[in-house]
Amino acid sequence: MQGYDGGLPVAAVEGGVEFLVPPWLVMEAGDLLEVFWGDQQASVWSKDIEPEDENELIKGVIDEGHIRRGEAYPVFYRVTKPFQEPESTPLQRFFVKLDRPGGFDDDQSTPGNQNLRYHILQSIIDNGVGPGEAAAGVPITILPYPFMRINDRVKVVWGSVEKNVLVEQKHIDDPDNYPLVVTIDQALIEEAGDSAGVMVMYQAIDECGNYPDPRSPWSAETRILVDLKGSRLDAPIVLEADPETHEIDLDKLNDDDVKVLVNTPGGTFQEQDVVALTWRGINAEGAPIDHGPVELPVTRVGVALVFTVPNDKVRAIAKGRASVSYILKRTGAADRPSKTVGISVTGETFRLPSPTVDEAPTGTLNPDERWATVRIPWFAGRAASDLLTLIWEATRPGGGIVYYEDPRPVGDVPEDEPVLRNVSNAEIQRFDGLKVSVFYTVANDDEATLNVRESLRFEMQVGEVQPLFVTPRVEEAVPGTSLIDPEAVPPLGCKLIVTYLQTQPEDLVNYRWRGTGGNGSTSGSLRLTAQTAGKEVPFTVPKQFVTNNLNRRIVIDYFIVRDGKTLGYSFPLTLRVGNALLDFDPPSIDGARGDQIDASAVPAVGATVRLAAAYGLRVGDSGEIRWIGVAGGGTAIVPFRVESGEAGRDKLISVPQSVVLANVGREISLDCTVVRQAGGRQYSRVAVYDVRATLGTGRLLVMGARSRGNYHMYGGGTAWLTALDATTRQPVRAWWRYSGEEGEVSGATFRDTRPDRLLHVRISDDQVTINPQNLCGNGNFVSGHVSNYAAFAARTERGALVAWGSPARGGNLGDSLPDLSDAISLSACGYAFAARQATGAVVAWGLSGNGGAVSEPISLLRDIVAVSGNGYVFVALRRDRSLVAWGSPTWGATLPQPIPALRDVVKVIGNLYAFAALRANGSVVAWGHQTWGGNLPTAIGALDDIVDIVATGYAFAALCANGAVVAWGSTGYGGVVPTGIGILTDIVELSGTERAFAARRSNGSVVAWGGGAHGANVPAPIALLTDIRTITGNYGSFVALLSSGRTVGWGSQAIPAPVALLTDIVQVVCGGVAFAALRANGTVVAWGVSDRGGEIPEAIAARLVNVRAIYGNTHAFAALTSSGEVVTWGRGPAGGNSDAVADQLNGKIFYEATALSRGLGMRETRLLEAAESEQTS
Repeated sequence: MQGYDGGLPVAAVEGGVEFLVPPWLVMEAGDLLEVFWGDQQASVWSKDIEPEDENELIKGVIDEGHIRRGEAYPVFYRVTKPFQEPESTPLQRFFVKLDRPGGFDDDQSTPGNQNLRYHILQSIIDNGVGPGEAAAGVPITILPYPFMRINDRVKVVWGSVEKNVLVEQKHIDDPDNYPLVVTIDQALIEEAGDSAGVMVMYQAIDECGNYPDPRSPWSAETRILVDLKGSRLDAPIVLEADPETHEIDLDKLNDDDVKVLVNTPGGTFQEQDVVALTWRGINAEGAPIDHGPVELPVTRVGVALVFTVPNDKVRAIAKGRASVSYILKRTGAADRPSKTVGISVTGETFRLPSPTVDEAPTGTLNPDERWATVRIPWFAGRAASDLLTLIWEATRPGGGIVYYEDPRPVGDVPEDEPVLRNVSNAEIQRFDGLKVSVFYTVANDDEATLNVRESLRFEMQVGEVQPLFVTPRVEEAVPGTSLIDPEAVPPLGCKLIVTYLQTQPEDLVNYRWRGTGGNGSTSGSLRLTAQTAGKEVPFTVPKQFVTNNLNRRIVIDYFIVRDGKTLGYSFPLTLRVGNALLDFDPPSIDGARGDQIDASAVPAVGATVRLAAAYGLRVGDSGEIRWIGVAGGGTAIVPFRVESGEAGRDKLISVPQSVVLANVGREISLDCTVVRQAGGRQYSRVAVYDVRATLGTGRLLVMGARSRGNYHMYGGGTAWLTALDATTRQPVRAWWRYSGEEGEVSGATFRDTRPDRLLHVRISDDQVTINPQNLCGNGNFVSGHVSNYAAFAARTERGALVAWGSPARGGNLGDSLPDLSDAISLSACGYAFAARQATGAVVAWGLSGNGGAVSEPISLLRDIVAVSGNGYVFVALRRDRSLVAWGSPTWGATLPQPIPALRDVVKVIGNLYAFAALRANGSVVAWGHQTWGGNLPTAIGALDDIVDIVATGYAFAALCANGAVVAWGSTGYGGVVPTGIGILTDIVELSGTERAFAARRSNGSVVAWGGGAHGANVPAPIALLTDIRTITGNYGSFVALLSSGRTVGWGSQAIPAPVALLTDIVQVVCGGVAFAALRANGTVVAWGVSDRGGEIPEAIAARLVNVRAIYGNTHAFAALTSSGEVVTWGRGPAGGNSDAVADQLNGKIFYEATALSRGLGMRETRLLEAAESEQTS
């Protein structure tokens, strides 16, 4: 690339950027290798060279979170030898492009990539190409496509030939006056030959090597009649191709070869004629994979000749095409060509076959073998000039990659024969004890295949598995737990025990203490003697390496080196640093039903408060019960003491009946303090109860997630909840109130604008409290749907966090996150999650550079009241109504002036690349990507009556107090309001897909605008409706829920007929390319892309009963039942399978609040009060 040392496509970045560092001149153990990307001071990867690394290639992976779109400078690596100045390589400059030409094509129901559009003259389509048209050339106009960039190579295919042109800047800036026209000239038309339907299509490849969406790598095809001479023979017939669509379906083909028939009618063919058939294949990336010419003689006129195309050559062009033709050869006569038939091939893209190792037929290689012979099978399209790189790769148990490669051309190897490579014993020994992946890559100079293809992998074990020793032991850890309390660690430090006993004199025992807090890591080693070998090996770890990890985790392991060779690593020991006695449940109240106390049932002696035996009370322990209600008679502090005979049993304390009755119609909180006889004071969690004159009937049932699903994790919009009669399942009028507010709203449905608050709902004879949103999905609208880059996060009733799905994108909490017990709300951005704590702090996890890491000084703040995300960034609203942000600076983490100075922000909404904030004065500000919403038009900036903001992926729309709507951002994706909609003054609610907006009017009708293929075109029958209650959008479709409980939809996905007939839908939730709907009977229906949540497996459907809420990410759905079970479906690795965390979820997350969840976070206030009291006394 001009001006750069290289470019990185999507494929090189997804999963992290792999790199190789060659050995340097004097490479020794103890050298420090650091890799820098875009920052000359802070490295993104580092490694201490170990003895086994000396003079070998070093392979590493830069976490994807460090990689940004656009220019990366400087890029270099540095080597620092002990006690010497570091040496660095020259600085390099790379260009990173993470958008494929044409973007992502999510309309998989339509052939071809719908974003790659082109125009051919209608007269050519209708009448075909004759001699005159061929002489003039056939112009094909390439229409602008998403992410079009200068020097994109546009490859237009005309049958068996192609023409390549480069995109120029003028084609992007002014396509009306400078359209990109590719003319297929006469020479190319003649070379491709006559055809009843020559196949025309195109694809674009950018300078970095990005191809279009792998699911649809080519545009839709057009078939053109070509008849230049009228003398060509009839085209051959491909038997396995559909006669109407001319497609070969690989799923139907299975392992069969393809048969091609050439008819030999009399008058045209004669005996002894020879027919030479050629199959010209082009794979998904444009590389030629041909078969033939194959010759067969005509032995009997009128009997068809049958040619065979091998299955592997057909599979090699999955999502590609083939042009098939033949030549009739006759002695003494000129050759006669046939017409061409064009075939497309559908099915999964071909992967290069895996190699094998001759000496490891059962998957195990003896490390003493003199040589290992790697056999790389023949594959379709292989050329002698291909650079074939053999790779061996393994991961050491203690971390680090062992790597070997052998790059050489294929050479003069006969077709259908394997390529053989030998690996010497010296290399084999490096992998002794490890599980090795053996594979190869193929690259060449063909412009059609800019990317490097990688084979499937052969897995083998070299020698015996390197042992994993038993975990180490830390004497001060709390027995039976994974906790170490700093108060229990002596001043000099804790005692770490290496437990392996089969050691020998001169063994080197090494331990690693890896803390996740600042300055929390250390290591050490000891050379054993005859006196210390064969015994446990103790180390003293200074106390600072415990205390520096307070409320965080420590991972401890050890490894043993014998005769210069690593003998093995231990299993790791993970410890949490904190107070073992701080986290216990509050007392309970005998006779309470859930979070409600029946005042009429409290006896004259008072309410019985129970301290469970799990408290471990001992004789002499004392404390107090804190019953906090209305001031004066409604509050009681009741002391207690554990007497003889009460140790280890439940402790019962009475709260006077008068105290209970003083709180009828109100709520009370309950907790306790325990003072241990042996020393120490502990504080329980807090429970909150309603005191009712009589308990409710249980008739009230509230349903609906406090989130509309995945896209609205960073797109704005609100969810609607429904109150039902639990028996009849019909809507009932209820009164709704947020915790902390006095006013109530009545109605059978409720627009939930504060999903982070407890919600109190009542009817005449019942009352329930609904938990704040406790489950959240994220996902990759900012990457390819083909990658499982999505996850779910949940918070339990005890304020703990649970995550599953893509580990690097929030599906794993990681080691650096402190253990929480006060998470009160969840937020998501594209590749990360954030949790707000009751203390006012915030934590985040996922891709660190895209919002997954909160850095100082934000991590020290204790006044955060709300968190919002876009595709790459989180923004936090502070108590003083100012903003702070973290994540990708380009897409919103850098707050431009005057935004940091604002002190009146009410709400923040993100799209994929920008943010908009609503101020208390009714005005709005925006920042981030200047084209996609970050640049607020002056006229909109002057408005002072904005009441709500909603986003598509690339634009914002704002609702004004007078019912009008304004928009800005990408003009094609909703950023411009059409005149007919701009004059309306009765809009009451806005919704979005990724590229279109919908507006619900006060008369119950809907209007829409933006990208036509993404929901902007409302069908006439739907436009006439006047009973629309809510609207939900996913990537490219809208679904409207009607007041009758029916649903209607428009956009790229249709509602299946059985779903459209239902009349009891209470809420529709979106995934990325699917929808799920909750029915009043507690069951669920779904539709859309089947493997991303649109189809519910039978085994899962059987568990979807008594569902109260559904949540979505881009790839999956999660349902929460009345019993607290979380049921998931969709892409398993992206959150559609929660089995691994089922024990952390089921029975620990509830839709209706419990006494424990209502008191979440209140303990922190109690602890603060206690600390202040102790200081005063």
